[in-house]
Amino acid sequence: LIGEKNLIEQISKLKYSYNLGMLEQEIALAAFEDEEYFQKNISLLISERSRVKTALEALGFQITDSHTNFLFCKPHSKFKPEWIYESLKEKNILVRYFSKGIPKDYVRISVGSKSENDQLIQELKNLLK
Repeated sequence: LIGEKNLIEQISKLKYSYNLGMLEQEIALAAFEDEEYFQKNISLLISERSRVKTALEALGFQITDSHTNFLFCKPHSKFKPEWIYESLKEKNILVRYFSKGIPKDYVRISVGSKSENDQLIQELKNLLK
């Protein structure tokens, strides 16, 4: 994008936080056009999200309802969300932690592949025992 600096700054405030190049956009369009592939991946995501949610609830997390690719998770009061975030980060497992407002009591966990989710669950079991 080329334009006057103030205009670009204002537009930047409105744009989505992740940029997509032309190749990524074409891949996304191809995925949407392949209905069977699209539905298979949606089913996998829903299945993994449910499995991860059940595992996290067994570890004492309160999970808000989700229809997305992530879970908003409140840990048991014995464990601080920031500590969970930092501890997982040390293991190269990245979750989101927001230090202000209502979300400060939660971690946001994106649903990954089965193996990624297994690793997350195992590390959380190790941390929280």
